[in-house]
Amino acid sequence: MDMIEEYEERKRLRRSRFRWRIAAVVAILAVAALLYAQQKPPIGPHIARLSVDGVITDDRAQQKALERIASDDTVEALILEIDSPGGTVVGSEILYDEIRRVAADKPVVAVLRTVAASGGYMAAIAADHVVARGNTITGSVGVIAQIPNASELLERVGVEVLEVKSGPLKA
Repeated sequence: MDMIEEYEERKRLRRSRFRWRIAAVVAILAVAALLYAQQKPPIGPHIARLSVDGVITDDRAQQKALERIASDDTVEALILEIDSPGGTVVGSEILYDEIRRVAADKPVVAVLRTVAASGGYMAAIAADHVVARGNTITGSVGVIAQIPNASELLERVGVEVLEVKSGPLKA
């Protein structure tokens, strides 16, 4: 193969590669457009779903989502999926209040997953109806601190151990 033929062959391969790259870019853009089109908000009456996962904090994005759900006339109800061990006192209280604001006008159902304890439980009781599995870990709004009482051993030296809890039904 002489140099001119070799040069022409490389040129042809370069053009072919360029065409494939253009085709790949067009395909990627088409897939992206399809995915974007599928994420349009529902039109007409629908049921909103909101997940409360992990530690509950003063989450402004979550508060805004609940505000939008409360004010959106096309939202007929809210399904609240909870999988949380709890969180901050203020964050849990704000979440409770926002859920109650939605529940003032629309039915709210809390679906408890693996854990809905403390602030997660507080969010659940803000709903109109609660659904939980038999093995969902739930309950315990508040704080409990246990201090060991080795009174028999420590009585000799005059040490008394106290238990501090947030309510009479704790522990």
